[in-house]
Amino acid sequence: MVTVSVWITTYNHEQYIAEALESVLMQQTNFEYEIILGEDFSTDNTRQIVVEFKKKYPFKIKLLLPEQNLGMIELFKRTYEMCNGKYIAWLDGDDFWTDPLKLQKQVNFLEANPKFVFCFHKASILNEFTGKTIYFKEPVLKDDILTIEDYFHVHCTISTPTVLVKNILPKNLPDWIYSLPFTDRAFYYLLLEKGNAKYFPENMATYRKHKGGAWSGTYKSIQLTALIKFYQILLANFNRSYRSLIKTKLKKLFWKKINRNIKKGKYWLGIKEFTNFLIQYYTPSIK
Repeated sequence: MVTVSVWITTYNHEQYIAEALESVLMQQTNFEYEIILGEDFSTDNTRQIVVEFKKKYPFKIKLLLPEQNLGMIELFKRTYEMCNGKYIAWLDGDDFWTDPLKLQKQVNFLEANPKFVFCFHKASILNEFTGKTIYFKEPVLKDDILTIEDYFHVHCTISTPTVLVKNILPKNLPDWIYSLPFTDRAFYYLLLEKGNAKYFPENMATYRKHKGGAWSGTYKSIQLTALIKFYQILLANFNRSYRSLIKTKLKKLFWKKINRNIKKGKYWLGIKEFTNFLIQYYTPSIK
């Protein structure tokens, strides 16, 4: 039985995908793992590289090779359906793991602590704009345990290459999830409804920041707008028990956007947007 499905999606990662795959294949485990890899019809040599890896490791790697570009969401859906392991480890094609015992350590924890639904760890950021390596800010959590309430309140970056999750969510996720600017954050909220997560303060992966990155390659203002959209959709669709927490999060994000605009000499969001903001988040509503 496969214990871990290593879930990789990749597009135009010719420079990076070999390092990503090698970092998985170096893992030292006492269990079986598989690599589920979706290559989204890249315009560079990414597909040729992953096909060569498949030839070398035919029983370890399972490929999804669409004959046209599917886009991030459709690739997410199809590869997620292929993950049959007890646990799923996430890794984007431009990131890589740095500890050969990463999977073993995380599986050991989840096996010994069945009430936890996922675990994640510290990671470094390789900034290809500057050539410097830094670390994600560590979350301030009691006993390094993340609850769903914490995830709304505490600054906690869950970087994709650090995560190992229990494969307990349905394969047919709700449609609204696919309307989000990014699906991974919603995935964590759905899991945290079912239990807590554990943070390991060990650096075992590197997240690569570069101009081609789906998230890291975008401007801060665009990221902020995407976050606001994310929580607006979450507010409309997620468990109603968390509405007040989501509204509090949205208030903070809107004021952050307003402050950014002021610093840039833009003193107004726009009357319609600002009025809607006040009505939605500062007037009493029936729960």
